[in-house]
Amino acid sequence: MTLSDPDVITATIPRFREISGIGRSRIYEMLDAGELDSVYVGARRLIVVDSYRRLLAQLQSAGPPTEPVTGRRGWHRKRDETAERSRQAAQRAAIASRQNTARSASFADQPHPTAAQGPPRSPI
Repeated sequence: MTLSDPDVITATIPRFREISGIGRSRIYEMLDAGELDSVYVGARRLIVVDSYRRLLAQLQSAGPPTEPVTGRRGWHRKRDETAERSRQAAQRAAIASRQNTARSASFADQPHPTAAQGPPRSPI
């Protein structure tokens, strides 16, 4: 059974993986995004193979991708987002540190409130 076989109407997800060469996670992403159609027969989910054929035709007419395709989808975006969040957290920490240092310096000139009371008293 291949995609070019016109008798193939639907395929289970494991069978569709074999036919298309697409991984299981990517298939579910495509189903969630509406790129592939599916139907349920009882509890069994079947992918409508014509929806995949339409997607292939659409991708072929669109031409080559504008950005390089990597083996790990989106890993560079996640890495960049994580680096950006880390940079922002470091900036916030530096600002808070400067503010705390400024507060400490202004309070250093004032005596501690308990210092005016003198030495601790004996409970006796």
